[in-house]
Amino acid sequence: MTQILTASPGGLAVSSRIKDRLRQGELTPEQVEDFREFLAEVDRDLMHHRIIINNATNCDISSVSSRYSRINSCSPRSRK
Repeated sequence: MTQILTASPGGLAVSSRIKDRLRQGELTPEQVEDFREFLAEVDRDLMHHRIIINNATNCDISSVSSRYSRINSCSPRSRK
């Protein structure tokens, strides 16, 4: 049985840099397709994992201005 992986709409996608490398011949279409399949698998199996979702839900970055503060606001110590 063949497993078909599809990326969800708005999920992980091949970047414009990868597409440029494909157009320039630095990457083959097969390499880019393999990477697309990898991204779809990561999106499906990792990005939707309950731990990732719970961490994203528990991390409030809306009121944080700097990148450093954002990282600290998501650390386990800051949620005690």
